[in-house]
Amino acid sequence: MKRLLVVVTRGEVGGAQACVVTLAKSLTAKGWDVTVGYGKGTGTFVEGSMRAADIKTISFAWLGRSFAPWNNLLFIRELKRHLDRNAYDAVHLNSSNALIGGIAAKWSHTKPKTAFTFHGLSFLDPNHKNGLTGFVAKIAFRFLLRFVDTKVFVTEGNRAYAEMIGLGNGGVVIPNATDTVFMERDEARKALEAIAGKEFENSFLIGTVGRLAYPKNQEFLVRAMAGLPERALCAILGEGPDRPHLEAAIRDAKLERKAFLLGNVPDAGRHMKAFDLFVLPSIYEGAPMTLIDALRAGIPTLVSDVGGMPGMVAEPDEQIFKLDDEGDFIRKARAIMESPELTARLARENAEWERSFSPEAMADAYAAIF
Repeated sequence: MKRLLVVVTRGEVGGAQACVVTLAKSLTAKGWDVTVGYGKGTGTFVEGSMRAADIKTISFAWLGRSFAPWNNLLFIRELKRHLDRNAYDAVHLNSSNALIGGIAAKWSHTKPKTAFTFHGLSFLDPNHKNGLTGFVAKIAFRFLLRFVDTKVFVTEGNRAYAEMIGLGNGGVVIPNATDTVFMERDEARKALEAIAGKEFENSFLIGTVGRLAYPKNQEFLVRAMAGLPERALCAILGEGPDRPHLEAAIRDAKLERKAFLLGNVPDAGRHMKAFDLFVLPSIYEGAPMTLIDALRAGIPTLVSDVGGMPGMVAEPDEQIFKLDDEGDFIRKARAIMESPELTARLARENAEWERSFSPEAMADAYAAIF
């Protein structure tokens, strides 16, 4: 039986974490002995999901989002000791700080194969505005990737850009996947109505799921709602530091009856069929798991032309809009709202297209490189 350690920086809800959970369950079903590790005190989502699937977990005391050199050195020592005591065949690293674990793997006595997955380019993304952080991140990645056997990208667009800046040579592309089990439309709507305190009957419900933070760009969606017909409502699922800013934007635009911040909704992806249109206005992305859920749920999508998203949807001319272009977004959202035929066609084609993102195909591809 092959043994695999999967490491992600934090165990909270997020795209990388959802991918880790899906991969761990899929490989376990194929006979692998999988352990999932994450930073101490952050494991509610990952730990709970793995416990339900009877998969082992480990909490690393020194793994976290901090870039403090001392903490990183202590994590290397901590992971090396764990690897020395456990003969894993492979270690799969996810998210930037987990990449440091490649050093521990190469210094360990057991020397397992290593893979690192770019779930997006984050500080390296061309749309990220922090030039100094991006410069430092590029240097750090170039050094740390020396300790990794295989670089994995979730979209061809991310791989091509990483290669252009000197990071992607020899990388492989493995699309993300989810195994979300969806509520039916009526059940999902009732659940969101209870949280919002408003009935969505006879409305066209636009939804988005994600952390309330700068990269997700939810303020753009709030602004654009003013240009859509009265029956268009917006439900934003997620929590984060931008909540006060978004609340102010909703008040300033007098959209309290059209835009709703629903906070953290447990198993948010399960509610996807409540939406008539799923929107991601992100400033940068990799291959977002929420978009894969929307495709699998068979609903129309409208996403910004960044990262790997243009290559993920069927009919990109009708489901991609120019980043931060309200006119383009409103025009395409109205076209979907006003045409039941277009809505039905996009829903059907998305449901067929999602076969590209199956958990079985993802697990087989990772097993091959491990």
